[in-house]
Amino acid sequence: MPATQSRNSNRGLSLRRSGNRSSFKTYMSRASVSILALILCMSLLPTSALATNTTELKATLTIVFGLNADKTPDLAVNKTYSFSEGETFEDLLDGAVAAKDIEAYELNSSGFAKSVTKNGGIKLETAEDWATYWSTYVDNTYYGGGDSIATMALESGKAYQLVWDSYPTAVAPDWTALAEPTQGSGIVGADGSEQSGVGSASLTIVHGLDFTGNAQVLANTNYSFAAGTTLKDLLDNAVSQSDISAYSLNDYGFAESFTSNGTQIKNAANFSTYWSLYVDGAYYAGSDSVATLALEDDKAYQFAWESYPLAMAPDWSLVSTPDKGSDDDEEPTSEEQPAAEFSQEKFSSLFKNISVSYDNTGEDWKALEMAAIGKAEQVDLSAVKANAVLAFNEPDTTNLQRSILNLTALGIDATKLKHEGKTYNLIKALATESIAHNTANGKMFALLAYASGSYKLPKNAIQTTNELIESILSLQNSDGGWSFSGDTSDADMTAIALSALALYRTDNEAVETAIKTGLATLKEMQLASGGFASLYTPGKVDVSSTSMVIIALSSLGIDTQTWVAKDQQSAKALAASNKSASSATPLTDLLSQANKAEDGFLYGGKTNDLATEQGFRALVAYQGYLNQEGAFNIYTDAGKALAAISPDADNPVTPKPDPQPDPQPDPDPDPDPDPKPVETDTDSTDNGEGDNSDEGSESTDAGSLPKTGDDAGAWILMSSVLSLCALACLMRYAQGLRRVKVKSPAQTSERLKK
Repeated sequence: MPATQSRNSNRGLSLRRSGNRSSFKTYMSRASVSILALILCMSLLPTSALATNTTELKATLTIVFGLNADKTPDLAVNKTYSFSEGETFEDLLDGAVAAKDIEAYELNSSGFAKSVTKNGGIKLETAEDWATYWSTYVDNTYYGGGDSIATMALESGKAYQLVWDSYPTAVAPDWTALAEPTQGSGIVGADGSEQSGVGSASLTIVHGLDFTGNAQVLANTNYSFAAGTTLKDLLDNAVSQSDISAYSLNDYGFAESFTSNGTQIKNAANFSTYWSLYVDGAYYAGSDSVATLALEDDKAYQFAWESYPLAMAPDWSLVSTPDKGSDDDEEPTSEEQPAAEFSQEKFSSLFKNISVSYDNTGEDWKALEMAAIGKAEQVDLSAVKANAVLAFNEPDTTNLQRSILNLTALGIDATKLKHEGKTYNLIKALATESIAHNTANGKMFALLAYASGSYKLPKNAIQTTNELIESILSLQNSDGGWSFSGDTSDADMTAIALSALALYRTDNEAVETAIKTGLATLKEMQLASGGFASLYTPGKVDVSSTSMVIIALSSLGIDTQTWVAKDQQSAKALAASNKSASSATPLTDLLSQANKAEDGFLYGGKTNDLATEQGFRALVAYQGYLNQEGAFNIYTDAGKALAAISPDADNPVTPKPDPQPDPQPDPDPDPDPDPKPVETDTDSTDNGEGDNSDEGSESTDAGSLPKTGDDAGAWILMSSVLSLCALACLMRYAQGLRRVKVKSPAQTSERLKK
């Protein structure tokens, strides 16, 4: 082989080897760049995106606001949340607040729960004497560890629980499990003297249950008694024989306190704990009080220390499976929440079906409602009159008032009721009966009863009409509402007060002011669903309470369908746009509580006669408002028979402009000429009406807790370094590409020749 050819062959081999090395270097360079670019992309991802590749930590939060009447737990929240390593029970509660599953909570100085406020504004706070309190459970077991809520580290898969509790456990005992009562000495007589015995009765007083579930018995004795003896006489005898130290009755004649061994056990001011009366193991629901209840032979009269809501740990098997929560779905804002729908068809169906079921009724309120819809002839007048005579002979808090309202609506003069050959003056009886004026609702219904007809009060009346008005105004609480007792306002009593005062607002400035304040208070009580809760169903819509508000609004000439829940559209805008049929109002919420057959309303998940009657009373009141095109007070206007649904018209339920706009606080009569900046309370909870802009604040995932791990800084530093390296390599690679691209084909050929 010629030398030239050999050199050329070697050069060709060398070029091929050089080409292989160049290709390999290029491949490795590009692979490195690709890897670095991938690292760069990963470094730019949020930490949460990377965390999905690791085991997710989850814990359940359950908060039980006591037990309902049927012993089922009232769940404020029961949901599973994601959390980060090192977070605590307190972080879990913070996450629930951020997700709007509860409104707020407080810890005491020891780091345990002091109060919880659930959605709807209902707040339960540990009592000063710890009679009721928040207790902590973990996985259905009472927590007895050394950590507090503030320091207890979360463990994945566990359930962390807060329970409204009491000690002693304020619940009626199993009466059948108690020992037989001992026999007391002597015979209890109506006048306190010993007479010939006519029967025997036992008195049992139980101060709750101890930690083991055993009844704490204060008294358990059987006594002989004479004719005419009352339960009060039985208690007096127990004191005289030192079976108990003392007792007291409240203004309504029921037990307020018992004293045993020097300790007085008294009803709480807000009735969260109280003494309840049982007869033969059954809760007493009769009209007699302790002061008037006549003893019966061989009966057991029992007093139990109770609570409402029922403050005790639930049967955990009755707690439903917790909501899973979501890390992707955010809690909708108030504007995004689905609005309640009004159904004219449902309204009319309920109206018709319930009224048909009341044909030939002899019950007072049902008869009044039938009169209001023009069906007075379908009422059993004989039964109504018999009820009125019974009220005349045995008056209690409101039965005289109820009979007067009913008789007047049916066209019967309550001062000249004739029945079985006798004539009764119920107005005089009401005006002179102290028990009818001892309570707030007694005064309110007395005012309505007097106004229902052209009635004149006797000169010896306990209170005149003006005095009743002044008395009702004086009972208005500082928050603007009214209550049955104490200073905790409730929707029912506030609504009844407004219905009574509505008749006197025109010529009385104080009444008008009280009404405006009461309306503002009711607005604050309104639930997001549009309805109202009762004092005994905190946070949950109650048909009776919602009905009383609808009746009050109708009596004031306010369209219920413009009373939209405050986190929905404003009343003014609603009235202007005529969109009430798609907003959460008391009426839409009331209709949502109807049974499937649309012939009644529900209480506790079942059709209930009282809820049905009061729900129907509200429907009639609202229909009367529509027909009269203004204020319609069902208590005083029922006799006009103006509340029927016309069978010949569609009669749509559409709102009218509200003559009384949403109540606003009166402007400051003496404003500060030099206003100072207002400091923001960072611990307060937004009420849904303020500016909820996200600007300048961290956003919180509604389904998980805020990240608080200590590894975040290290990850950011590492990713930043890798990002810089990747950028440097990419730039170097790009520069190389630019150098190759500027060479011409001739230059490349010349290089190979060399």
